[in-house]
Amino acid sequence: MAKRKSVRKHVVLDKYKYLVSRTSECPICGNASSLTIVIDRDSRVANAKCYACGFEAKINNIPRVADYPYIYAKLIDMVKGSV
Repeated sequence: MAKRKSVRKHVVLDKYKYLVSRTSECPICGNASSLTIVIDRDSRVANAKCYACGFEAKINNIPRVADYPYIYAKLIDMVKGSV
């Protein structure tokens, strides 16, 4: 009798392993890692705060699937005046 073919286990990649950092460059002062973004998915609000220059922004009605690059892009749009 022949040996049964072994079944390969599929490797599932953790999607949270590749998240962008929660600290980013501030669009106002340009400090490299002073802007912190906090997302509250239950109330659908995102807060951004720069600890170097004191810049604060609050983004309301974000989609539930919004991630940090999405919030950072919205923040850049708000600062540049296109929103």
